[in-house]
Amino acid sequence: MESKDLLNRSADVTRSTVQKSVVVISTVPLFGAIEAKLEVVTHAYFEGKDFSQVSLLEDTLRTLNEQLAPDLLHSHQFIGLSACDLVLRYRHRLLVLFKMLLLEKRVIFSLSPVRRLTSTVLSLVSLFPKLLEVGLRNATADSSSPVPVDLDGMPLSLFTEGRLCLPYASLAQWDSVREHESFVVGATNLLFRQRSAADALVSEDEVDVGQLKKVLTLSTADLRFIESVAKIVEGHTQAEYDGGEEWVREQFRRYLEGLCAAALLEDDRCLEDFNVHFVAAWKSTHNFARWRQDVQQASVTPRSHPCAGQLVIGDLRLKLSQSLRDSESGRRLTRAVAETGRIVTTSGRAFGGAVRSSFSSVSNWLKKNPAQ
Repeated sequence: MESKDLLNRSADVTRSTVQKSVVVISTVPLFGAIEAKLEVVTHAYFEGKDFSQVSLLEDTLRTLNEQLAPDLLHSHQFIGLSACDLVLRYRHRLLVLFKMLLLEKRVIFSLSPVRRLTSTVLSLVSLFPKLLEVGLRNATADSSSPVPVDLDGMPLSLFTEGRLCLPYASLAQWDSVREHESFVVGATNLLFRQRSAADALVSEDEVDVGQLKKVLTLSTADLRFIESVAKIVEGHTQAEYDGGEEWVREQFRRYLEGLCAAALLEDDRCLEDFNVHFVAAWKSTHNFARWRQDVQQASVTPRSHPCAGQLVIGDLRLKLSQSLRDSESGRRLTRAVAETGRIVTTSGRAFGGAVRSSFSSVSNWLKKNPAQ
């Protein structure tokens, strides 16, 4: 806000504008619930135009300490974090992101505003069983404290021993962040993209995996899985369980269970369904080694890919559509077809009715068969 508007201008305000933040440090990962309570308080605090008056913040602190408790995790842990929104925004690329986190690479999310950025990162984390609840304890530290796991070895140790997860990072933190071999970082400053030595960059409409393309190419079964999830989410109504938030997380839990079983039991057919190159890369990570230590092979139930099956014509459409969306040449072709179809349609004279009909058919097919 403008410094001249302050009712009580303190000595530390030396510029024409002043920027401040209200921050809550919590041991309970109720991100959305805390944000909902803090939004109204922060607005009122700034409207007061006197930052020395902190009684409102003190009252808020007492209220949070009284109301936020670990037993709220079961019912409030996903408030403000939408798995359905991720599915509709990224479609097949969401499964790429999910698998990419398992590889412990250097990933930068570049979105704005900050709320959308942080909710995107945390919503992705929430797709992994128990990772949001207890698996982020060491996500900002170089050292690690023990994290309890269940009988299935969950949560996976994705963010331990210096493997960072920072839903938002300022430019001043970059030098510290880039010293780590593995990180998932959210940033609004475009300089992060320019200076980054990241393995992957994620924006609102693009997931650039660079040299990881072969490892992260989705199999036919993968494409079936995420397309099926996306279609059910699109048709979801409030009265239905299928297609809702809990249902989406359940689908990714089933997918991860199948992946774990395939990697441990080394079923060749199942490995192909998950992409053998990906499985080999995942088996070389710290989180896989730790999971392998935490579970007994005899306790792992053999499971197939959730969408395993024989190749059908619909799979070829999915593959083609994915290729058009994922490659630069495919995107240029799609844009060219759409633009040419628009010109022909509006002019009505460019190439005649036959050409107009042809371009219209191709354009309609692409729209009805999206890969993202």
